[in-house]
Amino acid sequence: MNYCTGCGKPLDPGAKFCSTCGASVPLAGTGTPLSDDSVPVAGGAPTAAAFAPAVSSEAPMTPDYVGNPSQGSSSALIVVGIILVLLIGIGIGAIIYFRSQSAKPESQKIAGGDHSPDVAGDTYLQSLNLASYPGSTAAAVANDTGENVIAAFRTRDTPQQVIGYYKIRFPVADVVGQEGQSELRAALPDGEHVVIRAIQGQNGTSVLIIRKT
Repeated sequence: MNYCTGCGKPLDPGAKFCSTCGASVPLAGTGTPLSDDSVPVAGGAPTAAAFAPAVSSEAPMTPDYVGNPSQGSSSALIVVGIILVLLIGIGIGAIIYFRSQSAKPESQKIAGGDHSPDVAGDTYLQSLNLASYPGSTAAAVANDTGENVIAAFRTRDTPQQVIGYYKIRFPVADVVGQEGQSELRAALPDGEHVVIRAIQGQNGTSVLIIRKT
């Protein structure tokens, strides 16, 4: 049943005017009479249907977020991955370095013990390369005196031959000798001394190069 758009009273079927208020009834196709769902209640108050929101066929709008939360997580993972790669690289480099240092023969370890490499005496000793004795073999020679041994090796030459070789490098040096042992003592630029001690043994001559204050 249709209702009058003016007063809300029921309309007679096919009526062109409302029999109550005289309002004209829209022709078919020119308007939509009130239906049961939109009939005003007594007192002119609209029904609940009048307050129903219009239903739209458009997709609901979603709020725009600044940035994507997942992008922040991905960036953090990338940074962590880079840091791990750097740490692994540093660790591998350190292992390779220490292994190369430990693999060096004692004859190449001429660093002046506890002295800084910048000290004049240390630089002088390094320039002489005292452990480069021809035909020598690096060895851990026993030293119970607590002296600062900067190099040690063995050779088949006699103690006298060893000291004679180093006497050429230290023309101004004191040489002392006794049975089975010979020793050279020379001053360094920083005021300290280097001692080259050659001791005859069953398997050749053991040579110690010692730095002394």
